[in-house]
Amino acid sequence: MLIYPIHEKYTRAMIWALALLAMIAINTGRGFAASPGTLNWRFTTGDDVRNSPLIGQGGIIYVGSGDSYIYAVNPDGSEAWKFPTGGVVYSSPVQGDDGSVYFGSGDKYLYALTADGKPRWRYETGDVIYGSPTIGPNGTIFFGGFDNHVYALNPDGTLKWKFETQSIVFTKPAVTSTGTVYCGSGDTYLYALNPDGTEKWKYQTGGGIFSDPAVGRDGTIYCGSLDNYVYALNADGTLKWRYKTGDGVYSNPFVGMDGTIYVGSWDSYIYALDAEGNLRWRYKTGKQVFSSPVVSVDGTVFCGSDDGYLYALNPDGTEKWKYLTGGVIDGQPAIGPDGTVLFGSWDDHLYALNENNTYFLPVFKPSPGFWSGLGVTNRNDTQVATVTANIYSTSGTLLSTQSKAIQAGGQDAFVIGGGVSESGWIQVVSDEPLGGLNFLGRYVGSTSNYYLADVPFTGSLSVSLLIPHVAQNENWDTVLFLANPGSIAASVSLVYTDKSGEASPAYLVDIPAMGSTEVSVQTIGGSNAIRGGYVSISSSTGLTAFALYDNLKSVNYSYAGINAVDQALSYTTYEYALPVFKARPGYWSGFGVTNMNSTSLANVTATVYSQAGTAMETVPKTIPAGGQTVFVIGAELTGDGWIKITSDRPLGGLNFIGQYIDDSTDFYLADVPFTHMTSTLLLIPHVAQNGNWDTMIFMANPNVSGAGVTLTYTDKTGTVTYSHQTTIPANGSKEVSVDEITGGINNKGGYVVISSTRKLTAFALYNNLKTGNFSYAGINAVDISQ
Repeated sequence: MLIYPIHEKYTRAMIWALALLAMIAINTGRGFAASPGTLNWRFTTGDDVRNSPLIGQGGIIYVGSGDSYIYAVNPDGSEAWKFPTGGVVYSSPVQGDDGSVYFGSGDKYLYALTADGKPRWRYETGDVIYGSPTIGPNGTIFFGGFDNHVYALNPDGTLKWKFETQSIVFTKPAVTSTGTVYCGSGDTYLYALNPDGTEKWKYQTGGGIFSDPAVGRDGTIYCGSLDNYVYALNADGTLKWRYKTGDGVYSNPFVGMDGTIYVGSWDSYIYALDAEGNLRWRYKTGKQVFSSPVVSVDGTVFCGSDDGYLYALNPDGTEKWKYLTGGVIDGQPAIGPDGTVLFGSWDDHLYALNENNTYFLPVFKPSPGFWSGLGVTNRNDTQVATVTANIYSTSGTLLSTQSKAIQAGGQDAFVIGGGVSESGWIQVVSDEPLGGLNFLGRYVGSTSNYYLADVPFTGSLSVSLLIPHVAQNENWDTVLFLANPGSIAASVSLVYTDKSGEASPAYLVDIPAMGSTEVSVQTIGGSNAIRGGYVSISSSTGLTAFALYDNLKSVNYSYAGINAVDQALSYTTYEYALPVFKARPGYWSGFGVTNMNSTSLANVTATVYSQAGTAMETVPKTIPAGGQTVFVIGAELTGDGWIKITSDRPLGGLNFIGQYIDDSTDFYLADVPFTHMTSTLLLIPHVAQNGNWDTMIFMANPNVSGAGVTLTYTDKTGTVTYSHQTTIPANGSKEVSVDEITGGINNKGGYVVISSTRKLTAFALYNNLKTGNFSYAGINAVDISQ
């Protein structure tokens, strides 16, 4: 019997002892940096971290270690829990819709845990499990083992079927929407299995397959082999093409949004191939590449190497930066919704790196009808931040660049784009982390008076976004602004869905690379009589979006908006805290709420709590599957407080806060987006309190215990000048003016940090006191606990 040639890497640990397990003959031949990623945190385990981390529901990170534990790590890098197994955990975990976490272990078991780390069940196989499971249709769990089998388990942990190959199965199965299962084996074959576990076809390569198969949008199956080739197979199992590298391919292919295939090789290169199998570029690392590439929404390619570096490559294959760890990097990195890059190393650590601090504001409107400004806080209190604001046209042309140096822990507020005459969007780039917002002012006629909306900084992009409430009729106008900060054009589909869940035909638009567009809801929905509903945005590459609501009724001074909701994020609970409720007669409050589950109705409860923590009103609502509702709340209440929304389905939404103008029925309006986020450390990145402006901070404590809170005002130079202490009862709230924090001292900038003994949510409301300037807007506080 012939044995696999043993690569140096595989002599270092039991997982790689392939020669001892080989069943058939295989013939293989062998022939800190510029602009580095910034370490956010690193988490220590008891041994090598060789698998890929999973970013699960609620942002919890799951990762296994050679110390036999699987860990759950909070987004701030602290340990949530750990669970012991009887062997090394090199299998990458996956998570089901119900929160269950599945993974294999060197003790021969496939485990199912609850989201909080409690055992549900485990299934015993005949040998170690180092490959990763896949969740398929109907919750079936597929995985391979070193006992030569591919397994399919029911969600309750019972065996559905198993299929025998002729050697170890290290690869993670790929499962199509029709139930076909693709899996490689050390016996040189890539198998296609029917949903019942019978063989559909198999394709033989010249070496063992330890590369997870990937399926492209057109159904092409990609995998690597120890015969040095990357293979592309048609759905019927015939060869489409193959590409030869300089050594064995253990790396898993990654199919980019444009069809590019990224893969590493034992010859130390990271490759980019086009859909026809031609080389686009390759990048040489310092050692073998077992790690698998992943590509962010802006086209950055991340991949590890045995030389200990995590590489970040530009879309053209040139080096962007690299980060050195203390050991081999085997697993595929994971990218969080905020751009954080997570990966493990053989130095026993899980790493979280920040990319360069880039923020996206999808709307810029030029003078003479508009003005635009930024309020920016430098979140590093030891380093000066060099901040550059770039304005791009809708076609992707750079129109303006403006740079500022912001003192360590300081802040600045300034107008941008004064000489720009085209519409577009804004990119803010910094060498330090920021918090901030864009002031979007629209002049009233030819006067110097204006309306104002606030656009919060966001560092995340998504291919699936939601505008949870729209209206287009004689009273309201809704315009969506979308920006594509990527290096390739975006093909975008916008779909209006009414309250009942009935969708209109998709409106299609292309956005150039680095370009933007603005689209009215009338154009998307094909009507000017829209009185509710929502818009879903699907894109071929990552976007950011903002919805601007304009009240068309005479003297109703309502001009506000919200950032789009990322539909790719998932959570285990559906509770939302809105930190402000203002009672009549001076105010009114309402909601626009979307049920983000397309198959089940949502049972929603809105509860208004007083500032003292007493429930004052509860309103139940049932929202159809994929539907939406709009309603007013608290019309008969006389006390202020906050609002808690609970649901059995994920929601997207916003709270409308209307302030009546004197005794009239006219009102200003601000929008408060739904948020899951609560934190013990929050930032209001811009405040002003003087003869022209009033800033009010609303905080809610959605906990069963009271919270001690300190609000600290810091001026533009980074000097902490004032602080204010208060308490918030359990389930209570508080509103504090910046005037109260500073003791009545006027200020024209700076920021406020909120620190609390309990996790809070907060919102800042800006009110223009100048006569005729109808500015009434605000933003949610920024979590700075990381």
